[in-house]
Amino acid sequence: MRRTPASASTATLNVRFATAAARAGKHLLIEKPLAPTVADCRRIADEVERAGVIAMVGHTLRFSGVVAALRAFDKKERLAASNLPSTDSN
Repeated sequence: MRRTPASASTATLNVRFATAAARAGKHLLIEKPLAPTVADCRRIADEVERAGVIAMVGHTLRFSGVVAALRAFDKKERLAASNLPSTDSN
């Protein structure tokens, strides 16, 4: 079964989607950046407060080059450790 998010957008569209979702009573998880301007961020925050819903800004590091390098290093180190001789006395 293919799952799709309720809404995926760029920061420039977040204002429109987030305010509409808040008015519909939906809680929000919005990927960083929240919006392109402080005024747009304020519009989202004001609508969330008016609607009484919860909003959270997320920051995904999954595609970060630094995180990818750390994962590759960790994988390499685990592989190297798995090839070490056993320390069991049996």
